[in-house]
Amino acid sequence: MLTTEGPHAMKERRFMSLLQQAVNRVFLLSSLVIFSMIPPPPAFSLTLQQEEVLAEEFVRYIHATHRLVRDPLITGYVREVGGRIVDVLEDPPFPITFNVVLNPSYNAFAGPGGHIYIHSGLILAMESEEELAGILGHEIAHVTCRHISEIVARSKKVGIGTLAGLAAGILAAVGGASPDAAFGLIMGSQAAGQSALLSYSRENEREADERGLGYLSAAGYGGEGLLTMLRKIRGKEWYTTDDVPTYLRTHPGTEERITFVSAWLKSRQKDSPIESRKNPSDDEAFARVRDRLQARYTDSGAAVSHLGNRLKEDPDNLSVRHALALAQIRNGDRDDALKNMEIVTRANPMDKVVISDLGRIRFHAGQPEAAILLLKNVAPETGDPEVFFDLGRAYAALGHYEEAVKTYEEVLRMAPDLIGARYALGEVLGRMGRDGLAHYHLGRYHHGTRNFSNADFHYARSISLLAEDSPESRDARERREAIARQLRKASPERR
Repeated sequence: MLTTEGPHAMKERRFMSLLQQAVNRVFLLSSLVIFSMIPPPPAFSLTLQQEEVLAEEFVRYIHATHRLVRDPLITGYVREVGGRIVDVLEDPPFPITFNVVLNPSYNAFAGPGGHIYIHSGLILAMESEEELAGILGHEIAHVTCRHISEIVARSKKVGIGTLAGLAAGILAAVGGASPDAAFGLIMGSQAAGQSALLSYSRENEREADERGLGYLSAAGYGGEGLLTMLRKIRGKEWYTTDDVPTYLRTHPGTEERITFVSAWLKSRQKDSPIESRKNPSDDEAFARVRDRLQARYTDSGAAVSHLGNRLKEDPDNLSVRHALALAQIRNGDRDDALKNMEIVTRANPMDKVVISDLGRIRFHAGQPEAAILLLKNVAPETGDPEVFFDLGRAYAALGHYEEAVKTYEEVLRMAPDLIGARYALGEVLGRMGRDGLAHYHLGRYHHGTRNFSNADFHYARSISLLAEDSPESRDARERREAIARQLRKASPERR
């Protein structure tokens, strides 16, 4: 696994052992890419323990193939809204978690074991917290209905050869092959012929909508947000991007769902008028998070243009000015970014997020010493690995290599998949003359980018320079062996 810590060979042996067990394990692994199938009779549902095993591998797959938003302000807000809905559940089958996937498409999905992901593009299409809650309530309902358990168990009616091919595709993805190669294996396993089975049923969606609306109501939301988002999704044609295979579309019957949710809302309005309901929605917080998401993770030029126009319309809006500064520094507009961020800081001198953002902007504006003064005390309180990363780079820019190494190591403890920190760490270790460790971390960086030839070169150099029994040397040898296996598996495709 490219983005997890620990001996590579041990992980692969453990994962491969799952395939060598009973057919039931094969069913579990195959669902990692399927996500969904028509539900089976309840007697064939997976146990909670089986779904937890599946969830572990599912999360590995997601982290290997998707980039997650790490900004604690963004993820913390999404988790807060989701947590407000989860709090009304009597006995959820799993602890439910929420993460944001950096992807422009309109998408959200509930994986096995209560892991819910929402795409950044869907959040950017929203206009209120009510809409975010509507989507999260629906996905939470998929978890509590155990739909993943049902759809995986339904795969028992699919041929064993098909499942083995699907599992091979997952192994390729988790083992480090490109997503394209993994999908190639999947499609080669007759998955295309099973497309009718590989989606949530309309009954699944109806149940998730109905139960999710109940959760929203109990949590103080009106449910109107789900309806407005369904209409937006209908207009955008959810799951129609070229890079998502047709058989992975997981939310059918949008028009039917709109009709059902509209009828549910009309019925509820008779019994509970909107003005009489508890409404926890904080649209100011939502707007701040959406603006930050746009500023930090979308095209910087477009973000500068959009946020700049909004600031012209509302020059006293500090939240928009803050987001604009973040977009400007990414766009290379150093002076404007500093000017706007300093205005925000004067108005919020004790805000840790504001201080950390000012520190990061100062670093990227070529002021590493000023950045260190701001970041060294506030970084631990933000919980943001990218704040630590910029602090480490500021130390390195001033030649404070020991401090840089410690900071990069902290980044990798917090976010092992932030592979840019691997490269930066290797570079600093090289400057310090610690060449064995430098080559090891550069190997890890190139391995993470799937540049296997460069990774193998650096691993070989690290092995020649490090003590034979060092953890890094042992891990480098195992990773070289894993690369060789991956290349052997890929060679039939190349032919």
